[in-house]
Amino acid sequence: MKRLSQTCFLFLFLIVAIFTNAQTPIFNSYPASNNVVFLDFDGHVVEGTSWNTGSAIACDGSGMNATQIVTIFNRIAEDYRPFTMNVTTDSAVYEAAPVDHRVRVVLTTSSAWYGSAGGVAYINSFTWGDNTPCFVFTALLGYNTKNIAEAASHEIGHTLGLRHQSSYDAVCNKTSEYNAGKGAGEIGWAPIMGVGYYQNMTLWNYGANPFGCNAIQDDLSIITGNGNGISYRADDYGNTLNNAAVISFQNNAVAIGGIIEKPNDIDAFRFDVATTSRLKADINPYSIANGNVGSNIDLEVELIDQAQNVLGVYNPEDALNAVIDTLLPAGTYYLRIQGKGNVYAPNYASLGSYSIAAAITPGNTLPVHKLQLRGITENKQHKLDWEIVADEKVVS
Repeated sequence: MKRLSQTCFLFLFLIVAIFTNAQTPIFNSYPASNNVVFLDFDGHVVEGTSWNTGSAIACDGSGMNATQIVTIFNRIAEDYRPFTMNVTTDSAVYEAAPVDHRVRVVLTTSSAWYGSAGGVAYINSFTWGDNTPCFVFTALLGYNTKNIAEAASHEIGHTLGLRHQSSYDAVCNKTSEYNAGKGAGEIGWAPIMGVGYYQNMTLWNYGANPFGCNAIQDDLSIITGNGNGISYRADDYGNTLNNAAVISFQNNAVAIGGIIEKPNDIDAFRFDVATTSRLKADINPYSIANGNVGSNIDLEVELIDQAQNVLGVYNPEDALNAVIDTLLPAGTYYLRIQGKGNVYAPNYASLGSYSIAAAITPGNTLPVHKLQLRGITENKQHKLDWEIVADEKVVS
């Protein structure tokens, strides 16, 4: 058995609450991969591992219902979407995976054997080959699906070799073991390996670990290195306008999806407009609810014409999605999509899946987003002004 001095217990803290029961639905995020993360919601007896000091550890189930399990799975799967990793709820998939390329995440109400924590894992245990699991303590996390998913992604990260992302002040004094991020709303950000309970956008990070403000941990390089046998998924669309994927509109509409797998990845698309038309396109990051809840990527979309002139850059400051609503003359056009940072989140790991829902409506009616008229009387004179917001220049 590996000595504790050669590894580290790493954990997240928190909370209390309620109880429910569930039958676990079966999901796989990337069935083609033999790097497997098994989310075990049903209870498990842990024996013969580095956690055991002679006796077995009997863990009850998670206390989560099927709807909650779906939400937790989807959040965790999106965190690991860029990589050749299969997040699964199927024990048979785990059992069939190579023993040194898998980890069981025991999501359980049983925590008394360990203590007060949100979860716990051994660093690097993904490749140990002895079935050492990591744990997430659902009752101590208040049965909160957001917090449980954050804790699970965090503990899985430890098994892949990641330590904490910590916070330091201007003179390198550690202010917190766990970097809590910054900001608010849908663009509020925190590192997965810090504490992600309080922010919407939680990402892998390039930042200081617990050993010092200059001890920088490159999360992505460790996940895809460190002997884990994990890489980025194959690029799904070309990066340049010359090898852009062709969008085929059916009945003037199209719906497709993609993944920004790695930093500097760009997905390029080409489409044709036969006659002057209105283009309405919604480009949305994957989310579990309205308001881009649980999204991992802040999308920037460029609209480009056949001469490779950039007609518009769509990346609202306070939202993770992008909307295009504009008039286009007949011609060939391109969309160029990538992940970006924002006022809170760095560019480093704005990665994940997205969808495009677009429609072309023939005609030359200008889409106007806002039209506001105002009038006042001043010194017996009437003054009128107006505000018009549109993607196109308004001319009289």
